[in-house]
Amino acid sequence: MNDMRGMICLDCGGALQPGGKDSGVICASCGKNYQVREGIPFIPGKKDLSGYDTGIAGENARIYDSLADLGTQVKGVNLLLSEYYTDRIRDIHIELLSPSLSPSAKVLEAGCGLGKISRALTGITAGYHGFDISYASVKKARDICMPGNSRFFVGNVLAIPFPEGYFDAVVSSEMLEHVPADKAAIAEMKRVLKPKGLLSVSVPNSMMAFYPLEFFSMVRHYGLKKFRNLIRRELDWAADEAYDRPYMPGQFRKLFTEEGLSIAAHRTALCYLWRRPYSDVIEWLEKKKWFDPAGFVERYFRVDSFMTGNRLPVLGMMGTRQFILARKDRS
Repeated sequence: MNDMRGMICLDCGGALQPGGKDSGVICASCGKNYQVREGIPFIPGKKDLSGYDTGIAGENARIYDSLADLGTQVKGVNLLLSEYYTDRIRDIHIELLSPSLSPSAKVLEAGCGLGKISRALTGITAGYHGFDISYASVKKARDICMPGNSRFFVGNVLAIPFPEGYFDAVVSSEMLEHVPADKAAIAEMKRVLKPKGLLSVSVPNSMMAFYPLEFFSMVRHYGLKKFRNLIRRELDWAADEAYDRPYMPGQFRKLFTEEGLSIAAHRTALCYLWRRPYSDVIEWLEKKKWFDPAGFVERYFRVDSFMTGNRLPVLGMMGTRQFILARKDRS
């Protein structure tokens, strides 16, 4: 079973330890039992905080459980571009965080997914902790990471089972846009940070919709009304898709500054352009052997722009993903 050091009961704040009912986890203070499945504890949070089995969080969990095996079904150029996209996001987070991480640093990943960033962080520090609302994703992430350097659990970003000021850094990649209570999520990640601790978060950038081909493609796909709501961050997906919404650069910054976090870096990256109609055209060219997708990705997709202050370069504003590295200056 995972090392339980530092983990606390969400009801009373008491220390969690192995030994609960059915080989689970029990709180040393109030006696509450938490489920453990294949060595992975479930610490989901209270129902009024959108626990694992309730509300949008529960729906997201079921969706991402079903998507955990989707990667094995993606092939050809779409697989190449998908791998590039996830690798690019991982590399930027590591680039932002690694200069400040010691080998003993305690790092939490909120929304670890299938473990791309998890595996990289376990090679840097022995104090990695990762969680996701999807059990299937957590299991896959755990299986590809260094066992002695990583601890995983199923959890909810609105109720993190660690005491205040526990971690040196928190990273969250492509997770915040799926949480309706995004302000509460930022506040909870800040709570578990030590003073001067770092928070690295990435989300979709609404400005990507204004690439010419992407704009017309999205309008055709969503319709003008839904597209307008998407830009306003008001889009709630249909029942068969996870809750999702992007951020304008100013909206993203505001989440951090309103919580009293200072922004050390605000960066965008052009991580992908494979959505409709690109993928069909690229696949056709690849089959005709008229196109080298690996060379194309390497040459044309490495477009980054740093944002400083409130003046954002045009290219930076239109990146497909944006990243903020923030610092906790006070409790």
